[in-house]
Amino acid sequence: MNKLFVFTIYFLSFVLDVTAGGKKGNDAKAKKLDIVFCLDLSGSTNGLITDVRESLWHIVNQVNLLDPVPDFRIGLVGFSRPSFKLENAYVKVLCDLTSDFNQLSHEFYKLRPSVEQGDQYVGAAINICVTKLNWTEDKGATKIIYIVGNGTVGTNNNEYIKSCQLAVEHNIIVNAIYVMGKGNKAREMIGWYRIANLTNGFASEIAIGKKSPKYSKQVDFAALTQASRELNKTYIYHGILGYLKYIYNVEADSMSLNGSPTVFIERAYYKNTNLYKWSNSKWDMVDYLKSTGMLPAMDDTLNIPDSLRNIPTEEIYNLVQDQKIKRQVIIKKIENIFKENYPLQIHKQYVSGELKEENSFSGNVLIMLLKEWK
Repeated sequence: MNKLFVFTIYFLSFVLDVTAGGKKGNDAKAKKLDIVFCLDLSGSTNGLITDVRESLWHIVNQVNLLDPVPDFRIGLVGFSRPSFKLENAYVKVLCDLTSDFNQLSHEFYKLRPSVEQGDQYVGAAINICVTKLNWTEDKGATKIIYIVGNGTVGTNNNEYIKSCQLAVEHNIIVNAIYVMGKGNKAREMIGWYRIANLTNGFASEIAIGKKSPKYSKQVDFAALTQASRELNKTYIYHGILGYLKYIYNVEADSMSLNGSPTVFIERAYYKNTNLYKWSNSKWDMVDYLKSTGMLPAMDDTLNIPDSLRNIPTEEIYNLVQDQKIKRQVIIKKIENIFKENYPLQIHKQYVSGELKEENSFSGNVLIMLLKEWK
């Protein structure tokens, strides 16, 4: 596959994702929720990106358990890295709001975790979040920015105040999460708390390295790993974006498996929810067959696996039908592995207040969201 083709499908993927809504199996009338993580990626928050990306599937699963269940998307913005360039105030949109969480995971793992010493323009970061992302226009939606970092927020003539006012004008809440570390000063935190006050948000502090709840003992990890591998073998890509979407799926599994067992378990659980299960007909033949009863158009055989080229359509249909049956069996197997439904147990602890923030990124995000989701 040549570089030009890869670039083309990546570009088309970006265009389609930023213009698409976030249904993913939820009721089309569900209340919309847009969340943007705006992360300080300078040296003073070293380790933050690892904490956030390893929390992704936990957060996605917990958001999907909110009552009422939202139609939600997540976006990602980074700031305070010199590689993002001074002309951009060291701010960069890394992923526009999307319900394609595989793509979001891809963007997280593209980020180098290495330290870059950079100037922090918090006001510019908030402004970019408000003005450069594809926020829903639904008047009843909840729209939230989580700005996460440390340092002084009042650079560039207190630009952050105007940016906060702009957020309020767009009905966007800004929750400020201050990253604690050596040498942090109380006077820095005052500005972060003011951001929250100006935008009707919440403020809190976190420490790097605090993880989301662990519950791997409730799950047969070996059986889940095997079932996940079997599940991936049932995906058959199609269409100009099919190969790229398939790669994102495999990559997200691989990266989560390289993390802690909890990260992989959360990822596997996500793939068995309404957000993903049977919801990939745009790129997967098996889901397409299940939803329509037929095969997708295959006018361009370059956009299907090599093994299916020059094979009669009837044979392809039978093969896809076989994979659909296999997938149904595997999904049932995974459902049995998750019979205790531990994410729901954890969610109840969040709702009851039994599970405390404990200075973790995911805990703070979810507890703030529970207060703001109505």
